Amino acid sequence: MESVSGILQSAGRTVDPKSPTWRAISLLDQKLDLLITLLQKENTIQEVEFIRCGVNVSGSGIRFPSQQAYEKGDIL
Repeated sequence: MESVSGILQSAGRTVDPKSPTWRAISLLDQKLDLLITLLQKENTIQEVEFIRCGVNVSGSGIRFPSQQAYEKGDIL
């Protein structure tokens, strides 16, 4: 799959790599490439190291998959 930069170049467009808009588009493109790569891998298990830390989620909350049901006020 072609990158955003490649698509723009093939269309004859130029981009200022220092512009905030271009940096945001480029970062989004990188993240999407990573997600696509992860989703395409079949039956792979990657061990991930998690860091325990406090997070204030009172404004927007947080969502994560779990096989266990939690109640309001539970500490995770």
